[in-house]
Amino acid sequence: MDSVTQAVLGSAVAATVAPRSYRKRAILTGAVLGTLPDLDVFLRYASDVDNFTHHRGFSHSLLLLPIFALVLLPLLRRFYRLMSWGRLYWLVVLSLITHSLLDALTAYGTQLFYPLAVTPTFVASVFIIDPLYTLWLLAGVSLYLFSPHWRRVNIAGLAISTLYLGLGIGMQNLAKAELARIYPQTKPEQWFVGALTASPLCWHGVYKGENSYIETAFNVLNSDDMAARQYTILPPSAYPQSTVFARLQWFNPDTVLRRRGEQLISSDLRMGEFGFYPFEFIIAPQHNSGRQLPLPTDSVFTERLWQADIINSAAERYARRNNQPSFPKYKWLQFMRCLTGGS
Repeated sequence: MDSVTQAVLGSAVAATVAPRSYRKRAILTGAVLGTLPDLDVFLRYASDVDNFTHHRGFSHSLLLLPIFALVLLPLLRRFYRLMSWGRLYWLVVLSLITHSLLDALTAYGTQLFYPLAVTPTFVASVFIIDPLYTLWLLAGVSLYLFSPHWRRVNIAGLAISTLYLGLGIGMQNLAKAELARIYPQTKPEQWFVGALTASPLCWHGVYKGENSYIETAFNVLNSDDMAARQYTILPPSAYPQSTVFARLQWFNPDTVLRRRGEQLISSDLRMGEFGFYPFEFIIAPQHNSGRQLPLPTDSVFTERLWQADIINSAAERYARRNNQPSFPKYKWLQFMRCLTGGS
């Protein structure tokens, strides 16, 4: 989730735990703690694939954050001398773990049980930026900041925003059922369905088969206006023996491999749509004979394809190829079209 939302969530949680007399410093403390787990983006690992798959790792672990909260406790005690140690601990640990739990509801994998080798959690029921979720939190925290009498408003904002997340999960299940109805050869649990925009109505569905995958975008209340396309991918029998690709598949089981010229490209289908995927990696070059070369250890061959300039370039090519306006404008028009049911 975006940093502003995480900071406001941390503030709302901390202010709910702390007594009224500590509300201002609790709001500040919660904002800092709510942002803290995402500082792992500044860590750099051996390769771009490692950077991609280690984000939301140890700093988001439900097993490690309670221990980290104990480390922070003595540092914060001087600012909360009249608060019990137990209450202060809950303020710290809840501000931290709610960050991880919210991130797990987005499409990007969150390693909730690090260091255990468990596939990262990605519910994908909420878009990574959703003002409909954030505004309730922001309103409650802002009012409580200026007056201690608005404590219940802060709690109400936290409750309503949580109910909104529940609504998203319910609508996501409805979207899966609708896809299974339209494609009767599939089952709801075989579809990846993720929030397409900042709305519980618009969804992005992916069904991965042996040699191809189906991709859809639709308003769950008007699936007759569904956009759908099918793309060819390499079958699992053609996958290279690559530790890099294995790592990407562990991070997201819906990672696919496609041939682009003489290169094999790994694409994460959860984020992006209709051929434009921000998280793509070159797995290995290929001879004209089709024989797969061993994966080099040089990071040049795991070149990151999702840098801003490449994303923009790919987006503009996508727009021109489909006779669409520029990509940001296209996304906005698509959002409005989804909300209005194609009118």
